[in-house]
Amino acid sequence: GDGDGDGDGDGSVRSYRRCAGEVDEAARAGAAPPARVLAERDYALAFLSDELLRAEYERYAQLYLEKESPALLRGVSEMALIKIGELLDKPRARRIAFAQRKREDDARKAQAKTAESQAKEAAVCNGRGSGSKGSGGGGGSVSEEARTKQAQGVANEKAFCAVSAALRAANTSTRPSVEEAALVRRLRSSAELRLLLLEADEVRRMPPSSFAAMGTNGLKAAETRALLHMLQRARVSGAPAARLVQALGVKVEALPLEAELPAEGHIKASEVNMSKERCLPPPPPAP
Repeated sequence: GDGDGDGDGDGSVRSYRRCAGEVDEAARAGAAPPARVLAERDYALAFLSDELLRAEYERYAQLYLEKESPALLRGVSEMALIKIGELLDKPRARRIAFAQRKREDDARKAQAKTAESQAKEAAVCNGRGSGSKGSGGGGGSVSEEARTKQAQGVANEKAFCAVSAALRAANTSTRPSVEEAALVRRLRSSAELRLLLLEADEVRRMPPSSFAAMGTNGLKAAETRALLHMLQRARVSGAPAARLVQALGVKVEALPLEAELPAEGHIKASEVNMSKERCLPPPPPAP
């Protein structure tokens, strides 16, 4: 069957256990795990059998729920739970193929990024040598990575406008619909969603400990985008907030650019106008 064997014919189990041990040890010590080790752990994770994946899911769930677990370890555990949950939905052969494809894509992107950096450095050096300001070709080009990042930012802002408007409409409705009543119940139980009802400066002034228990579980695609937009706009600081932003960023990167937005029929026109005003860039600081 799909879960037969331990999947260690190629050493993937040993590789996973070594990398997972390094990640967990670093998180317990309060240090951010190296990105290289995290990537190796996630790659080896796809090769594990279904039985071992479920065992790892239970292990990380226990780490996440333990009160004694440091905040960073809980954050690492939450991200691992998300990753493993996605893998368990796929047959082992499919998740291996996806992991291999992603590794190849990442290698190509890294090579392209290196080549682009070298080209820019060469252009700067050539400009210095000739005294030119570099008006030659290529100055107006935008990398694929930059275009994707810009498109993600636009999608996040669009989601923020729609989701915050829907939350405000539901929260202030005197005769809520079934959908609005359900949204209000989620709002009351979700500290993450309640952030979307605040102004950016209110979020910025929140104590760092306010973000310690927050996570991404239970958030829909548009809500994930909206919350990431709010936190980035608020320029939150502190380790718990940084962990939350990182977890949101990981989820957003895996989302299609067109996230599912709340139905327009559930948003009052006045709330849409308010939402658009809240989505404008903050005014420049007073001189």
